[in-house]
Amino acid sequence: MMPNVLFFIDFILVIILTNLFGIPWFLFPGYDITFLWRFLELLCGYFLTVLAVMFISWGVASISLSRAEGKEIGNSPETSTLITAGLYAYCRHPITLGFIFATPGFALIFDLVPLLLLTIIFTPMVIALLPYEERELAHRFGKIYSNYRHSVPFLIPRCRKKKIS
Repeated sequence: MMPNVLFFIDFILVIILTNLFGIPWFLFPGYDITFLWRFLELLCGYFLTVLAVMFISWGVASISLSRAEGKEIGNSPETSTLITAGLYAYCRHPITLGFIFATPGFALIFDLVPLLLLTIIFTPMVIALLPYEERELAHRFGKIYSNYRHSVPFLIPRCRKKKIS
C-alpha cells in the first residue's frame, strides 16, 4: 500500500515541478520512429515494459499458486507461509523489480519527461522501503526467513545455487 501512496505523491510532485521550472514534457517532440534516437528510445521502452510485465506477472502467479496449494499469506507465522517458489526462488522482491522497470519503460514509450523524473525520484524511495518489509518478514518468520534471505538475492535475480531450507 505504501509504495502506491508514494508513487501518487511523487507523480503529483513531478507534475508540479515540471510546470514550475518549465521542463519540457517530451524528449523528442515531433520526431517519428524513423528518427534514430526515437527508435532506440522505443526499443528500450518496450524492452523494459516486457521485463516489467514478466516480473509482475510471474511474481503474482507465484503468490496465487501458493494460495491455490493451500498456503495462506497472512500476518502471523502460524497461519501463513513464506513464499519461496516460482520467481521468489530467484529474487526476494520480483514484483517491486517489475514496477521499477515499468516506470522508465512507460516514460520511454510515451516520451514523457515527467515519468523519467518520477523514475529518478520513485525508484530510490521504493528500494529504501524494502529493508522495512524485510525486517517485518524476519520478525514474522524468524529462522526460515533468515535462511531464505541468505539463499536468494535482494532485488537482482540470479540462478539459485543453494537449496532453501
